[in-house]
Amino acid sequence: MSPLTVRGSVAEVECDALVVGSGAGGSVAALELARAGRAVTVLEEGPRVSTDELAAASPPSRCAGCTATPARPPCSARRPSPTARPVP
Repeated sequence: MSPLTVRGSVAEVECDALVVGSGAGGSVAALELARAGRAVTVLEEGPRVSTDELAAASPPSRCAGCTATPARPPCSARRPSPTARPVP
């Protein structure tokens, strides 16, 4: 699989499905279509990221609206706030 190089203003790609965006929704849609045997093309505005780059990246851990950093571990590693109350 290689990125498409466009020369001029028109590119022709033959596929069964064109998914616009490779975010959370687009990537899942592309995966499911490919698993169903469809030829899928994903159109993404951002830069191409290799599998190795993706594996080496450490996205922030998110839970309950907080972001983990080296100085602040994820929520599951912290003690609950003494003033925290369950939401009904």
